[in-house]
Amino acid sequence: MDINLLDNVKESGQPLAGQVAERISQLIIDQHLTVNDKLPNEFELAKQLNVGRGTIREAIKQLAAKNVVVIKRGLGTFVTKEPGVVKDPFGFAFISDSNKLASDLLETRLLIEPWAAGLAAEYATDQDILRLRKANSIINEKIRKKEDYGEADEQFHVIISSCTQNLVLPKIIPVIVFSIHQLMPINSSLESFNLIQKNTMETHREIVEAIAAHDSQAAKEAMYRHLSINLDGVHKKSDLS
Repeated sequence: MDINLLDNVKESGQPLAGQVAERISQLIIDQHLTVNDKLPNEFELAKQLNVGRGTIREAIKQLAAKNVVVIKRGLGTFVTKEPGVVKDPFGFAFISDSNKLASDLLETRLLIEPWAAGLAAEYATDQDILRLRKANSIINEKIRKKEDYGEADEQFHVIISSCTQNLVLPKIIPVIVFSIHQLMPINSSLESFNLIQKNTMETHREIVEAIAAHDSQAAKEAMYRHLSINLDGVHKKSDLS
């Protein structure tokens, strides 16, 4: 990290702040910094990278915009929970046809998540299964209390992806389960919403038990049923519109 970036900025063509942001990202990787780990302060980074403090400030702003770090006033700069993972990287929130978006996202999930559930059943550890059961219990409790369970449902599917021990899936799943946020207002407007909630509880239980039993085929089938029920609900809403 003692490289003088000013010597290389003209050759790369990339603005200095961008190069500094890359160096800081590499520092995070090299030092195995994780969530809530604190970065060196502005003065220390400027000295270490041999650039001005203004450049460090701009680089940190770029990293914050990419969800690599979070700036806590009066405390410093810290690594985020999922560095570099942006909540809505494809701008789904700006697509006006929410029914079509929810339908297309669910169709995409039907291609990926049953397979992911099958992998989860093969590779889930005892600790993974405990986390999955706890996440499902939270969803069930929220449904019983008639509370919004969208965020808890999203976390349930993210945990399944992490059970696969695949490095890529936990990065992809949070993007495509954006449909959960789209589904809540759609499903809640249906007369069959109580049935949808009941089916959610039942199919989630089937998914959890299949993964806990390390039954790959049963996990695939349960996930497929779960997503298919949700897709049917979206199609019914579209037919009524």
